[in-house]
Amino acid sequence: MDEKPLREMREEWPKSWMGVRADLEVGRRLVEAFVPFAEFLHQRGYAKSTLRRHVDNLWLLGGELVKRASVEPSLRGLPARTLIEKYVGGEGGPLLGPYETESEQRSLDATCRKLWRFMVLQAKPPEEA
Repeated sequence: MDEKPLREMREEWPKSWMGVRADLEVGRRLVEAFVPFAEFLHQRGYAKSTLRRHVDNLWLLGGELVKRASVEPSLRGLPARTLIEKYVGGEGGPLLGPYETESEQRSLDATCRKLWRFMVLQAKPPEEA
């Protein structure tokens, strides 16, 4: 994956999600957890529009997770993977707020299912993967 999108993810996303200063570290940890998945999607050879949609959904997911960690401070100290696994699974991702459309929710769920499968495969020993 090009360095520009990765640099944007690392530098801009945590700031864009931040409501209070404590959110910044949560956002940074989430981005570092998202980068390997974004690189994996890029390596799969998806069309630019498909890749962009998944990356946009990662941004949406990160913002939602940071918001939830801000509302429930006990989530702030969790490792990024644990926080992601709390809200992402084989069925999709977290239910978004009332300002998101049904289409956006379906798109996010599709990305979250891919992310979940990626995380499951990463957690398996090489002989099982």
